[in-house]
Amino acid sequence: MKTKKEKIIRAGVILIGVLFIFSMISSAFLYSNDSKQNDLPEETLLDQPLNNMQKNLLFNRGGSLITITYPNNCDSNCLFAKQTIMSIKDNYAPFVYLYEQEGDYLEISLECFGLIENYNSINDIVQKQMQNHICNNLLGLWQNTETGKKCLMQKALEEYE
Repeated sequence: MKTKKEKIIRAGVILIGVLFIFSMISSAFLYSNDSKQNDLPEETLLDQPLNNMQKNLLFNRGGSLITITYPNNCDSNCLFAKQTIMSIKDNYAPFVYLYEQEGDYLEISLECFGLIENYNSINDIVQKQMQNHICNNLLGLWQNTETGKKCLMQKALEEYE
């Protein structure tokens, strides 16, 4: 027969085992929830900005994050920039993620591994320079797209003037 002391020890060992198993299951559950938050979203047009771990994961995979801030009264130049950025995202998904937000003026930020470039258009001259920069640097890649055709038309009009 087992003594009372042996029964208590056995119950204690079983209780410790159950608690250990429960703690392992709960930590695995918490880890899986945390890792899901740090995975990259499937949709490249983001509803919310990426956290730092997601950014590092994207950059380590050779990807880029574009953030575009645009005003409520987005004029034709602003719409042109938005369409251009959207076509970049569409052409290079899943390596380019886009986050859109509203602000006081048009601003485009490009982040990739070790590089952050910002373009903002506080006035019309800067906005025109930004549009020219987009056309000059991206025309070769998107020459056959709608944005590329707009760039070609813009260049033709500038040369005509």
